[in-house]
Amino acid sequence: MKKHSVINVQYLISITAMIIFIWMLSIAQKAELTPFDSALFRLADSISNEGLIAFAEKVTIVGSGLVIGGGAFFLLLWLWFMRKNYLGMAVLVLGVAGSNLLKSWIKESVGRQRPESAVIMEEEFAFPSGHAMVSICFYVLLAFFIAKEMKSSSAKLIIYSICLLISFVSGMSRIILHVHYPSDVIGGYALGLVWLMLCFYIYRRFAGRFPKNGN
Repeated sequence: MKKHSVINVQYLISITAMIIFIWMLSIAQKAELTPFDSALFRLADSISNEGLIAFAEKVTIVGSGLVIGGGAFFLLLWLWFMRKNYLGMAVLVLGVAGSNLLKSWIKESVGRQRPESAVIMEEEFAFPSGHAMVSICFYVLLAFFIAKEMKSSSAKLIIYSICLLISFVSGMSRIILHVHYPSDVIGGYALGLVWLMLCFYIYRRFAGRFPKNGN
């Protein structure tokens, strides 16, 4: 895909995702349970059972700070020692740590309480979901750097699909467990995509200023 086409796609994704985030933010700021969240909770509950809840309790860890922080640390080491990709290291830190800080700031600013029906108790406020926002940033960046090492388009597609699936499972587990309102998760993914597009823009903008083996 040509450079201008990539930038246009990034702009389109960013604008669309920002619109969705603002919509979800407007829902999160309402004191009562909205029809939107209520309908999606009913949908999730209609397919939920003890087995699915138990599964969600186990897989929700893939979006935790422990797993993402550990994964980002090892990816950072690989980019540093194996690839000498210093720009990639900076973008990874911006993507993961930056999205986490932004998420925490918005949570405190919005101050939305967790659902009372939550299966797992969490201390942080609800909006936006960090399991959605930070995971989409980390897992897509992980796929991006791994895919850069591959020549096969099919292999790249598989890597991206697996990483996106992991992030999706992370976010959906929070709805199944009622740890987040659906709008928290959707808003998290939307803002995460905006932040991700910023990371990709910075990477492509400055890639030419670094050694070839660091791109």
